[in-house]
Amino acid sequence: HSSLEELCLAGALTRGLGSQNIDHRLRNADFAKAEGVRYLGTSIASLSTLQRVLVVGSNLRKDHPLFAQRVRQAARKGCAVNLIDSVARDWAMPLANTLLAPSAVWVQALADVAAAVALEKGVAAPVQGTATEAAKAIAAAGEKCQMIAVR
Repeated sequence: HSSLEELCLAGALTRGLGSQNIDHRLRNADFAKAEGVRYLGTSIASLSTLQRVLVVGSNLRKDHPLFAQRVRQAARKGCAVNLIDSVARDWAMPLANTLLAPSAVWVQALADVAAAVALEKGVAAPVQGTATEAAKAIAAAGEKCQMIAVR
């Protein structure tokens, strides 16, 4: 995190040392053009009107601050924000439920939530999972949940 002036000086120094390899894309390993258009499934403005949100593996405050602001606005209006992540972070908003699990087992954590929803509805689970207490809490947070899938 540098100011524009610092970055300009760093670029001038790099060019002065004989390198033209200056790139602004931080932590990006694949520079290939993505096929099609990535779509969130809803407009960014509509995030502030959601009633329930399930965020899986994203640090919205750092990686997607505009999304975080819209979800924070929704939380002020009573939105239940549910989280599945590998670490506890400061979200600057109340979280209804948090399920902490290593990223290697997020698929299992999602299967557990699906099993808890199926148990609550009295139907067969779409995948095999265990309805843990944390999964039951997320399932009970609401019938319909808008999933934000961001990288």
